[in-house]
Amino acid sequence: MLKLSLSLSWPAFGVTLTAYGDYGPGIKDFLEEIALPQFKSRTGHDIQIASGQTSVEVLEEIRGEVERGGRTADFIWVNLRDLGSYLRYDLLMDLTDLVEPFKDQLPPAYLKAVSNEDGRIVAVPHHLLAYLTVYNQEAIPRVSLPDTYLELLSWSEVNEGRYAYGGEEEFLKVGLVGLFHAWGALGQGRDIGKLFDRRVNPGIVDAFEYLSRLHPHSRKPPPSGPTESDGWLASGEVWLSSTWGGNLMKLRTFGNSDHLRLHPNLGLAGPDGNRSIITEAWVLAVPKASPHPEEAKAFIGLLMEPRMQAMAMATESKIYTGGFPARADALDLIPDVVREWFDLADVEQFKRMAFKNFVIIPYVSYWGSISRLMGELYRSVVTEGGDVGRALDLAQADLELIMRAVQR
Repeated sequence: MLKLSLSLSWPAFGVTLTAYGDYGPGIKDFLEEIALPQFKSRTGHDIQIASGQTSVEVLEEIRGEVERGGRTADFIWVNLRDLGSYLRYDLLMDLTDLVEPFKDQLPPAYLKAVSNEDGRIVAVPHHLLAYLTVYNQEAIPRVSLPDTYLELLSWSEVNEGRYAYGGEEEFLKVGLVGLFHAWGALGQGRDIGKLFDRRVNPGIVDAFEYLSRLHPHSRKPPPSGPTESDGWLASGEVWLSSTWGGNLMKLRTFGNSDHLRLHPNLGLAGPDGNRSIITEAWVLAVPKASPHPEEAKAFIGLLMEPRMQAMAMATESKIYTGGFPARADALDLIPDVVREWFDLADVEQFKRMAFKNFVIIPYVSYWGSISRLMGELYRSVVTEGGDVGRALDLAQADLELIMRAVQR
């Protein structure tokens, strides 16, 4: 494995920490340019980061090192969706004391997701990627902006082809999840193993019937991915759609598209008022076999300081992760120019809506199979006009086979 040292040359009076993870270019730049030098200055410690790892490789390397009785990484950086595997193998240290001072600043959905069965916090969410509703303010007066999915249907019937789901792949993986939450088919108290069971989960029927009504009036998702759909927004071909917050920032800053704005409530509400904003997150954790656990926790504590959280998103001179800080109070420290890039004019409204409505794609090990079934259902029922009841029954039968195979 290639290991790239990001440490600088200071007097060697500290220790060298080792970090595993799937580090994208934004977070690596932030660590190298800001976080690691500050940590070195405060503590005298260096950090060596393993480069080019996937989340699966990180998990397998840590498991192997622990099974051989050796020491492993001091801390890790992984996607939240992969955290379940670490919990299953009981690999992570309790970080409750570290998070306790600022846990009221984290979205409740994330606190639950990073806790084990005993309620102990074992990972710290660093930044969030949010799938948000975006509109063209030159084409849609704010007073006419749809605020619910039912209003969207009426609006789309009048404004044919001016609404797009987003890129097809993104919609099938992310947008459908938000729609299911809005209809109460996914969420707290729902058994993921009964997602397609129309008898115990009638919301799934309502969601697909709604999509079948909306589909004829919408700009069809392009098979080439989210880029083309974002281009429709920028060009004015589409007036209302959904995209990742980072994509909106790029359109507004690099695409001369400051006519694109965030929906004031970030997303649309379902028939019962459910307004769910789908997010992904990157988290930090400390393996139980960490050679330097206290130093690792000190570094995570540095990264979670509000000022550092705000800078990790972007500074006035550079965009780093392009994701929203996990800590709500860090949003108050974002410079005005960065707020303009991300259309965060009303930070208090953003915090209220985010805390209330941010949800997470379920991180069960067989989510990839569920995502595949969702795509097949969409094409069968919505695109091809098939019978929703029969299609759901077939999908539920497949899901039960998948779950039995996983449980063996």
